[in-house]
Amino acid sequence: MIKKLTIGPGPGWKDQKQRDLENGKESVAIDIIPEFEPDYCLDIEEDFPLFKEDFDEVEIHHCLEHISSNKIFRRIMWDIWNALKVGGTLDICVPYWKCPSAVECFEHVRFFNENSFMNFYSNPYHKEMSLPYFDLVINEVRQHGNGSQEVHVCMRKVCMRKKI
Repeated sequence: MIKKLTIGPGPGWKDQKQRDLENGKESVAIDIIPEFEPDYCLDIEEDFPLFKEDFDEVEIHHCLEHISSNKIFRRIMWDIWNALKVGGTLDICVPYWKCPSAVECFEHVRFFNENSFMNFYSNPYHKEMSLPYFDLVINEVRQHGNGSQEVHVCMRKVCMRKKI
């Protein structure tokens, strides 16, 4: 069975977890809002659980724009990298910086475009910068029917190197 970690699943998590199970995925979720009934209710800026097993997939949609500092952002990316098994994928969606939804929420403190994640997949200095490194699977700006746009990046973990 595929193991999936969803960070910030939002409302409807229990239904999504059941749909994942029906599709052969054993899913767990982290969210800061207890009403969404996540498996782990915590703030990833302050804490990240240590899992006994590595995940095949990590999904983090519309959460990273809330991360307050570069230092915390880097640690979260390492936490995610360490939670993935080699060959596992990280699927990220964030509001596109030119889209009104990127700036309408006062809690959005970080803005993204199609190049915002390249330091994690196309950076010859990732070791010197102490960044986790992935292979790029997809990088696109997606348009939604309501006129909003989001950056969608999927990356694959390719090595066992642990955080320095």
